Amino acid sequence: MKKRILRTEKTTRAKATVRELLKSLFRYGKTVTTLARAKVLKRNADTLVTKGVHESRVVAIRALMKNLGDRTAAREVLHYIGYAIKKRTSGFASIEKIGFRRGDATPVANVTLMDFEKPAKKLKTPKKKEVIEKAKTAKK
Repeated sequence: MKKRILRTEKTTRAKATVRELLKSLFRYGKTVTTLARAKVLKRNADTLVTKGVHESRVVAIRALMKNLGDRTAAREVLHYIGYAIKKRTSGFASIEKIGFRRGDATPVANVTLMDFEKPAKKLKTPKKKEVIEKAKTAKK
């Protein structure tokens, strides 16, 4: 039997939900969601981090961009891989049940990345003005 992404949602909406949850997880190191989404999120996060570990940097960035659609999130994954997961081979994310949602009593879980430390500096993307100035100084 073919596994479905999330049984209650249509596939495009479910993929978009998982993509946004992955971005949030890699950006902040943790996220709170329902238990069903948490299980899907953990599986996808482990797969992406494993791809980033075993592939070359260019191939890893392309694979992460395909799945995340966000360059800064892809860079954070590679940064996370580079510094925090040198010892680990699997089990990069963990699920912790935290109770039930108040409105509909859906089980809620906290998904966290193992050994995750937020970098002190944010990754800086150069602005167009800076790139133009560097190009002008290089020509001189």
